[in-house]
Amino acid sequence: MRVLFLLAAVALVAGACSSGGGGGNATTATSEVPTTAPPTTLALVTTPAPTVGPSGGHVPAGTPVQARFNPDNNIVAAVIAGAQAVGLGPVVATRYSPDCSPLPNTVIVCRNASYTGGRTSTATWSNACVVELDPTLGGGARSSVVTDALRKCVA
Repeated sequence: MRVLFLLAAVALVAGACSSGGGGGNATTATSEVPTTAPPTTLALVTTPAPTVGPSGGHVPAGTPVQARFNPDNNIVAAVIAGAQAVGLGPVVATRYSPDCSPLPNTVIVCRNASYTGGRTSTATWSNACVVELDPTLGGGARSSVVTDALRKCVA
């Protein structure tokens, strides 16, 4: 009997609260439950930047060539011809840059303003090569000097 009385009392109180009490000026309080997602941990997976290997060695045939000259410069034609002659990969003329830094898995061809008289130099790593050229080299008979310098890159 007590259980029925208790249930009836709960039902009466719950009904009175939800009906607004009939007074017209009662307000219903609502509470919002915050819906925040649990904290997530973002795992960043980074690949280390490729590095130039130890000095010495040669790049394999087919290695791409980056010519750091303006595409319309005559030297680009000599670099393309030389790369084809020695079995290197495609040549991309980026634009002129005085930077002769090596890039992994790439042959860099650049200009060294201090070189004269058709001078060249070739520096090799196990996975990169840098060829520095006299700025006056270009088409014509002197273009064979570019091919000779590129040949030193290839294994």
